[in-house]
Amino acid sequence: MTIWHKGAPLQDNQLCFEQEMLDRGLQYGDGFFTTLLLQQGRVVNWPAHLQRIKHSAERLKFHNFRLESLVEDFSRFVQSLEGESAEKIAVKILVTRGFGGKGYQPPPNEEQQANWLFQSMPFPQAGGVALSYFEKEASPPTWQIFPQCVTTSDVCFAQQSLLAGLKHLNRLENVLARQALIGTSFDEAIMCDTTGNCVSGTQSNLLWLKGDIVFTPDLSQSGVSGTTLPVVLELAERLGYEVEVGRFDLLEVAQADEIFFCNALRGVMPVTAWQNGEKLLQFSTEKTAKLAYHWLSWINDNQTSYLDLANDL
Repeated sequence: MTIWHKGAPLQDNQLCFEQEMLDRGLQYGDGFFTTLLLQQGRVVNWPAHLQRIKHSAERLKFHNFRLESLVEDFSRFVQSLEGESAEKIAVKILVTRGFGGKGYQPPPNEEQQANWLFQSMPFPQAGGVALSYFEKEASPPTWQIFPQCVTTSDVCFAQQSLLAGLKHLNRLENVLARQALIGTSFDEAIMCDTTGNCVSGTQSNLLWLKGDIVFTPDLSQSGVSGTTLPVVLELAERLGYEVEVGRFDLLEVAQADEIFFCNALRGVMPVTAWQNGEKLLQFSTEKTAKLAYHWLSWINDNQTSYLDLANDL
């Protein structure tokens, strides 16, 4: 694991204790992050992650936010990983409002100075199987998908339109939902909001197929707008599906022909089984596997070298 802080590697991967304790990200969750995939040293779907960073800083009113400086630092960080032997690496960009202020109240606008951290982590390989097992189209043997056996989470998302869609640092609902999966046989869980509408998985966006329509929950009140979700919806439309975004409860999702999740690291993940209360539902994966094939093809054509990361500013 490698960690950089403000454009330089950390000594022994440790922040200064004083800095660590006073940063508003730690004290109040005052910040946001994005997790992305490095494939053979190139950033997958970089424009979407860059837009997330910019959009998050604007919505959270980060003043004096130096996006150009962050991208310059991140370019050097990606370059530093060139010697890594792994084909795929998970990378997190974490941004906080920095230091200062009076309790919850941030510092005056002109005094705000964001902090950022870059962290590389091993790609989560566990549970991956060859795509060719599900999808018979010719594909490299290294292409994998991650079938999911899922349950319904007892943890509900609160509704808050001011924060909905953002990948902010206040992720305790997700933490509690993931904690509940420890010691079970489930890979994921479907999470609803407090009104009973489905929102997402614990660490991924939720989609399902019924006939020739791809459904996905509205995220205007809860949840995270994933960087992979718009791409998957666009690919689905290219394959002839209609897309419907709305508010749906568990009973509607249970009527699906196929269910799947998506996120930036593992892409399209088909659901094979769903333990929904006392009912165990089994699902086909044929159409989802084809969509996964098109996603993996897409990411091979949408990667950015560290030399070109600033071109999308």
